[in-house]
Amino acid sequence: MSSLAATLAPSTVRQIHLVLAGTLNYAVRDGRLVKSPSDDIRLPRIVRTPRGYLTHDQVARLARECGEFGDVVRFLAYTGLRWAGWPR
Repeated sequence: MSSLAATLAPSTVRQIHLVLAGTLNYAVRDGRLVKSPSDDIRLPRIVRTPRGYLTHDQVARLARECGEFGDVVRFLAYTGLRWAGWPR
């Protein structure tokens, strides 16, 4: 996991470990392994950073600047939906 931690975000490393550990734990329950090698792995800590949010005025200004996409900007800003999740 340390080589993954060097190139991937801590949350990604934890997700990979979760899948791998689940598979190995299944092998233990099935009698194919005596112990899961994933049990003793130290995972990287996730450092939570404060989130920044736009004010209502900033959203309004951004929507104006986006012209015909202003309604989309408002919708995304107030629902929390990401741009990648918007059907185009």
